[in-house]
Amino acid sequence: MSKYPVINEEEDFIIIHAPVSAVMLTDYDSHAWTAFSDETLKKVAEKKKQAKQNPKMFDGPLARVNNITVKDGIVGLDTQRTSFFPFVESRDNDTGNREQIKPEPDCANPLSVGALTINMDAGIPKFWLGVKSDANEIGADQKQLSPAGYVNPVEDFSHMHATLREAFEEMLYLRGNPDAETLNTIKVKLESMLKRSGLEKLMKGQVHDLQTSIEAMANIEYERTGERMDMTSTMRFANSIYDSLIRVISKQMLTPYYREPLEVGSKLVYEQPFAIIDRYQLRNPWVLHIVGLDMKDHEIQESLKAQHIMFNVLGKEWGISKPEFTSLEPVRLEKAYVQDWYAENLPNLRPHARGSIQALLNEFDYVEARISQAFEVNEKLKAMPNL
Repeated sequence: MSKYPVINEEEDFIIIHAPVSAVMLTDYDSHAWTAFSDETLKKVAEKKKQAKQNPKMFDGPLARVNNITVKDGIVGLDTQRTSFFPFVESRDNDTGNREQIKPEPDCANPLSVGALTINMDAGIPKFWLGVKSDANEIGADQKQLSPAGYVNPVEDFSHMHATLREAFEEMLYLRGNPDAETLNTIKVKLESMLKRSGLEKLMKGQVHDLQTSIEAMANIEYERTGERMDMTSTMRFANSIYDSLIRVISKQMLTPYYREPLEVGSKLVYEQPFAIIDRYQLRNPWVLHIVGLDMKDHEIQESLKAQHIMFNVLGKEWGISKPEFTSLEPVRLEKAYVQDWYAENLPNLRPHARGSIQALLNEFDYVEARISQAFEVNEKLKAMPNL
């Protein structure tokens, strides 16, 4: 199916087509895929049962790729609703046939996205990878594309929207470098607000109307699901609501450090799909994008540094998640340099990164020409006088 040879027999990816001229969703069925085996469905049911006791287990929405078609550089994706639990319980079920673009029925096959995010600083183009932190389920200390993630059919209008959302969430949503002293001052204010409001005591069971509040939450959940929750589940559900509220409050206090999505959007000089790639064992097709970003190296690095400062001072208690990456690494966009870097770093690259960089090397002149043109146009626009 792929026009490219398998570079390494141990590789867990196949480049289906690159470069692509377009990637279109030819269909999306909002009814969940159910043609899993009885064994998989039993495991998913058990997972959902466990989730009722632990709200942190979340069966997040995903988009299954039922079929991929390619004609004249245009990729068509036939998709359908699935979710995280079926993916976890079926991701090893496929036969691993490299030439099989249509997955086995007993396979969630979720659509994901990734991007080679390229900036230009001092006339030198670079793309960026992140070293994954131990906040990740798998792959800690390995290098991954930034961004990379799954398409969320509830939040994302398209694979392009998913790519930009992931870039924002992983590496670009903070600006500047908040100092620890300022964050500690904010932390004290947050703690004071919580105590004065009485919410802290309520959540710790220190006020007389706690039982009433818990019963109200249990009734809400019963109206939503038709199932009664036991006391343990209800308390965990209440705590999850509390955690969500804390995130809202802390983000409002930290507003000066947050970029708005359109602020990052104003820095985009290029954003186009480039390749469709699949993994032939752990089925997980992804659309690789090329993203041109008009930001300096230090702006990108400082955004991640700010995430670490916030997490170290405030942490999960105040709704700050552990950063996706421990560090970000730029790679100079020169073919000989990328070839050497790729050979040296190959053992420590996640499959998405390996497949994407291989696709880049296969079609390097194509990418280089379009990125160069995009940044040239951007410079011309900056030099134009205001109307």
